[in-house]
Amino acid sequence: MTKDCNKDNTYPGKNMFNRFDPETTQTTYVVVEAIDKLCCRFRCSFGEKLGKATGGLAAEEIEHRKALLIDMRTNLLPRLDQQLTDLLISLDISDLSREPNPKLLATLEIINKLGDTLGHLRSSTDSIALGPRQASESEDYSCGVLKVYRSNRLLSKINELIETKICSLFHHSVDFIEAWQSSNTPQRHRSEFYPRARKSNSLDDRMKLISITGLSCCMIRGIIDWLPLDDFAILQTEWQPQLDLLNSHLLELVNRIGLPLPPEVKRRKSEDQDSYQSDSSSSSSSSSSSASPKVQIEVENSPTNHQNQPEKSSTTENPAEKNSTDVNSPEKNSADVNPPEKNSTIENPAENILTNENPAEKNATSIPKVAQTKSSGEKDGSEDGSDSSDYDSDYSGSSASSGQSEDIPVRRLTVELAKQAIPIVKLVRIFFNKLSRRGSNLRPFTLDEEMSSDELEALLEKLNDFTEAVNEVVRILLKIYDQDDLGEEELELIRNKNKSIPDLFDGALLLLAFYLVPIDPSQFNQDPASPNLFHSWFHELRTSVHKATDNFLSGTYDFESTAFE
Repeated sequence: MTKDCNKDNTYPGKNMFNRFDPETTQTTYVVVEAIDKLCCRFRCSFGEKLGKATGGLAAEEIEHRKALLIDMRTNLLPRLDQQLTDLLISLDISDLSREPNPKLLATLEIINKLGDTLGHLRSSTDSIALGPRQASESEDYSCGVLKVYRSNRLLSKINELIETKICSLFHHSVDFIEAWQSSNTPQRHRSEFYPRARKSNSLDDRMKLISITGLSCCMIRGIIDWLPLDDFAILQTEWQPQLDLLNSHLLELVNRIGLPLPPEVKRRKSEDQDSYQSDSSSSSSSSSSSASPKVQIEVENSPTNHQNQPEKSSTTENPAEKNSTDVNSPEKNSADVNPPEKNSTIENPAENILTNENPAEKNATSIPKVAQTKSSGEKDGSEDGSDSSDYDSDYSGSSASSGQSEDIPVRRLTVELAKQAIPIVKLVRIFFNKLSRRGSNLRPFTLDEEMSSDELEALLEKLNDFTEAVNEVVRILLKIYDQDDLGEEELELIRNKNKSIPDLFDGALLLLAFYLVPIDPSQFNQDPASPNLFHSWFHELRTSVHKATDNFLSGTYDFESTAFE
């Protein structure tokens, strides 16, 4: 830990350093003190209050700020990147197989250079983001790279870089230097000369320092790449975290679908619920009471009944094979059934989901086929007289839950409902791929450059609300599956979230219709009788989203009628 900025930066016994190695010990103190002062100088955030609009800036000031942005990208940030790398080299810690031998005089020189570079970076950011504004957020249509929308994000990125990365790097540097010097000081004098030196594993200090330096340099390069982006590309960087989360949820959902499930049980039709509960309680002493929805099943333990049971197939049908829906074409509203071939092996569902291919071009809304078989060592329940052997064998492959009672089919029903959600997720991915730069060679639109900061924020909010609603639906499904339990309030929540998706999507499309402009200027003067370009690009996708959410809504009612009857 670094010292308080307001305290005297001196060590007890400083004048006794010459007893050991005056040059090394004194230099160590000077280097640590220089790093401490640098932390105190830059660990505080920039001012929280942004500049106010002044009704316009002088042309010279506008050009000066644009020049600062260029200098930041081409000079200050690359220089900072190199200086952090040089700092790591001067500490001589990269080779973990040998003891370090820091060059402290070189370290001190680099620290002084870092102070100058960070000072210029802070001053430039202050002028760009905290100075008087050229126009307010609602009127900065023509401010280009100086829009509040961009300046706010630049300020946030530089603050995060300095406070969470570089200052942390300085703290770890002090820890390493003090631990290294303390290890070379006689034991009886360590607490006297290095009161702040902690007991530490020097290897751990080195690894932490290497890691935080790498993260700092990576973030610097990210800012360098971010600065020249246009407004549309910056929007894409803003919605990407939600899209990454959705991809992660999709992978988890497909993996759950591929997990083995208990064998499907038969419903009792001849006996009422009271009779069933009495029979089930006497048939198994290990079954416990539950508030979860129950489905009547037939449980027979008589050896005679086992002898009369037909031999079970060695291949268990995976529910992921049923009702695999392809919504790539909006006209398809029914499920395609593709039964697995016998003796097929388990495929990895994730391989067919998260690829770099354009989903719009590769039939992205098709649900991957998952087939499964029992291992050769599994025994059928009809062979050993145990009616639970099949259940235990099939279900033991799932690590998502501790188990599922025979009379609670929540997980099996959740798998069926999850298959109805996958087309929605994939349609979201298609939509954002249509908007992304990766599809720019096919995309006929770009974003209007003269959008105000308020308009850009409103569009981003609409797009994120749409993605968050889909993420929430999948998150609830994963929770229901993992807990193998469901309350009526959860079913109502997932139903309401699903109902909101079409409206949120329509709202995002409406804003896009206002602000997307054709890349080809000749499209502005197209024949009024020709098809509308925006309509052609998004109409089919919109129809598919509405149909997919309708199918999912129908699935929730099927779930409810089965689970709560």
